[in-house]
Amino acid sequence: MSPTRLQAPLTRRPSLADARPPLRSRAPPPAEDSLTVAKRFCVANEIPTGYLEQIRDYVMKEMESASAELALAGSARSAAAGRPAKEARRTFLPRLACVPVLAFTPISPIQLDKVKAAIVAKSAEIAAGSEEHRAAALTVDDVAALDKLFEVVAVEAMYHSSVLPARGAGVVVAKIPRWPTAACAAGFDLLRKLCLHTQGAATYIAPAAPGIVEAACRVVTDPSAGLGPITMSLGLLSNLLVKPEPRAAVLPMAAVMADAAAAQAAHERPMVRARAAILLHNLAAALAKHAESAGALVDSTPELDAGAERLAAAAVAILTAPGSADATLIPAAAALGTAVLVSSKVRASAEAKAAAEAVAAAAPAGSQLKQVANDAVSSFSTT
Repeated sequence: MSPTRLQAPLTRRPSLADARPPLRSRAPPPAEDSLTVAKRFCVANEIPTGYLEQIRDYVMKEMESASAELALAGSARSAAAGRPAKEARRTFLPRLACVPVLAFTPISPIQLDKVKAAIVAKSAEIAAGSEEHRAAALTVDDVAALDKLFEVVAVEAMYHSSVLPARGAGVVVAKIPRWPTAACAAGFDLLRKLCLHTQGAATYIAPAAPGIVEAACRVVTDPSAGLGPITMSLGLLSNLLVKPEPRAAVLPMAAVMADAAAAQAAHERPMVRARAAILLHNLAAALAKHAESAGALVDSTPELDAGAERLAAAAVAILTAPGSADATLIPAAAALGTAVLVSSKVRASAEAKAAAEAVAAAAPAGSQLKQVANDAVSSFSTT
């Protein structure tokens, strides 16, 4: 396996560049759980275990989608008698070969105990610190509620059906976004985990999502912020776009989120650049989902149109920053190509097109970066 495939985030189905059938064509027996399928897929395709949670999330969606399709197919057959056949639904947007897929930044269950201990420790520091932040510190009862919350959060296999304890989830969402930059990393780590919980994302994260975006963007653009707060904030912003309810709440803030990514486009640490690129990757996928649903480009919605323009500008900043690795360039190029599809203003940008062409020209032949960059270049010719 090449270094590119080891490092690059997934920009399409987890077959990566392998010439093997996608997961849907090799549906697992119903008795198998998603974790077993994901582990076997990683082994069979030589995929690093760091992608296990992302692939498992995809497998769960595929299983749910397959079940829904079977049910719909049955009802469609029974309703089709005596009715003229309809043309198959066409998608509104052209399909890029490497269209971005919403990807989350995972947290291993093994790390949850460390996250909880760090949250409690930072809360104690806040309680003993300035009066400005003291009200956001956790009380004794809050910490007890946190214990129950972590018990549920630790069981990922039940994220689609488990229910978060109201006190613990409510405390985390209400207080942690108010923590100072130096203390927020572990709390933001927990918040980005809650973004992936079906009920938690809809009930607790979505109503507070705009405030969470403001808090995370404040940290990302804070000159005094360290590596931990910046990377956790970028990961949190990415995860807010995964589930539908938080995504709908924050999509009007796409421009603000894109600016946060642009602020770290040339960061000296490759991991920070990669996190910024993945944020743009998710923003692009979210804008594409909106355009598909609306059947129209984002041009007619001012805040989304501005979001697409700023996303493209941030992607160009990342693509033109010297020394970026493929793990950063690939999602940034995919994001740019998708922004071109959803916005006529971005499509008319000579600067954006030149950046995509430069990356495509410099990428090694046959590489994933070459494919994604060429894809982005071709999107400028879409009508």
